[in-house]
Formats: sequence, structure tokens, C-alpha cells
Amino acid sequence: MDQPAVNWTETQTAVIRTQLNRILASPEFAQSKRLCRFLQFIVDRALDGGTNYLKGYTIAVEVFERPATFDPTVDPVVRVMASRMRAKLHEYYDSEGCEDLIEIDVPKGSYTPKIAFRQASVSAAAPGETIVQGREQMARPASALLRSTEDQPSLAVMPFVNISADPKHEYFADGITDDIITDLSKLSGLFVISRHSSFAYKATNKPLAEIAAALRVRYLVEGSVRRQGDQVRITANLVDTKSERSLWAERYDRDLTDIFAVQDDVAHSIVHALKIKLTRFLVLWITNWVLSESINDYSIAAVSGFCI
Repeated sequence: MDQPAVNWTETQTAVIRTQLNRILASPEFAQSKRLCRFLQFIVDRALDGGTNYLKGYTIAVEVFERPATFDPTVDPVVRVMASRMRAKLHEYYDSEGCEDLIEIDVPKGSYTPKIAFRQASVSAAAPGETIVQGREQMARPASALLRSTEDQPSLAVMPFVNISADPKHEYFADGITDDIITDLSKLSGLFVISRHSSFAYKATNKPLAEIAAALRVRYLVEGSVRRQGDQVRITANLVDTKSERSLWAERYDRDLTDIFAVQDDVAHSIVHALKIKLTRFLVLWITNWVLSESINDYSIAAVSGFCI
């Protein structure tokens, strides 16, 4: 049976789309353009209020490019792909997405996605942290959801260090830093410190926690550039200064055939990886903000289609 249509608010829609993008970028979906197209299509229709069009024929024609003569009794493509999509969604939420606050599912017998806001608990969390308990949630006071914009994910990109033998390669390291700051600043919901403030700590030996406290950010991106002949190695590291843990790190080796092309390529690769890693924190913050802003509207079953 199809889920009832929901009149999503603009903020709710933005949160759900952020979660959708996280799922599409996951290993379970990233390798299959057809599954990505399928999930994107049905979620888009659900958010636009067009669930009445989520029928096998429509999906076959618009998603899988079947002809107008498509007959679902002869060609089972939609049913087969829907089964695969359900399995991949379950794999995602059993692994990488186990702590996500928004769950997207496609119940059997329907192509209309079920979108549920999971409940978060702060009972065992450190100050300012939220721990998700999983699919089976326990009720607790609404005040536990309240969070301010001060908890918005904030980040500073520290100047990448030139560890090459030639100090003239400093400009290359600075260029990578500039590109990462510029691209991350475009990520909605993430507060990124300006270049001027970040570069004030260039060549400093201060602890990262001290720098983060001074800049009033939680996350720092640091890295290094080593050039030797026509080869360059770039490393990047995302640090949670609150827990002093490295959340993500990667190394990039490139041929310097075109220095600007390499700079753009590596910067975009780093930003793409950071977006995937940071999306969960953005969804967490935005979701709790939505709940706290609309707490009176989010009593149990007050909004059809939500699981609070």
C-alpha cells in the first residue's frame, strides 16, 4: 500500500535531499547509475508530492528508458531493480548509515519511498554530542533535541605545508589550500573559516586544539605537499579537535604534467571526500534544528510520514 503524500516544508526537503546525496555517494550505490537514477527519481517525486505517478510503467519509461509500449508482465526490469534497491538500502543502513538520523526505505509492494526521521538520544553523549540509538528508539523529553546554531558544523582549512626541498613550491601548497576553502564554502550548512584567518596560523607550531579554540571551529583540515621532479605527493587529514581523532585521511600521487590541472584535480578530490564524510554531521545538525524549531508540530504521529 502506498504511503500517504506529505506536504514537506522547504527545510525538511533540504534535509532529506542532503541525506539522499549521502546515500547516492555511498559504495552501495555509487557504482550503479541505474540504482542511483531510480532512487533519485522516486525520492524527488515524493518530495514534490507526485507519488501518484510512482507506478511501474512510469518508472520503466522515465528511469529505465523503456518504450511507450512497455509491458510490465513481459519486462520485469522495475521489479528486479526495486528489489536490488531495497537490498542496497538495507546494506547501507546496516553499515555506513547505521547512525544516520534520516532513513529512506522502499516497502515491498510499493515504489513510494518511506522517509523516517529517527530519534536521537543525548543520554550517553558527551556535551554537545548526539548519539543515535538505531531503528528501535526510546522516547525522551523534547528538550533533549534542542540545539543552537553554535553547534553548526564548523571547519578551518589550515595552510598545507610544503615539505619539498625547494621553498619555491610554496605557491602550489597555498593554491591547493585556497581551492579547498573555496569549494568547501559552497557546501550548505557548513561554516568555513576564511582564508585570511586560516593563513594567520601558517608555519605555526601551536597544537591543533588550541588553533581550533581560537578560530571557534571543531574540525580542521591539514595536509602537506611534497614535490620531487615531475612527481608530487599530497596528503590531507580531517581532524575532530574535540575528540582529537582523525576522521579521514588520504594520500594523492600525481604526475605534474599540468600543475594547475593537478592542483584542481587533487583539491576537488579532497573536497569530494570531505563532503561525503561531513554530510552526516550536517544531516545530524540540520535534523535536530528542524526538530527543535518545530517541536510542537512533531508530537508522535503529528506529521504523516514521519517517525519521531
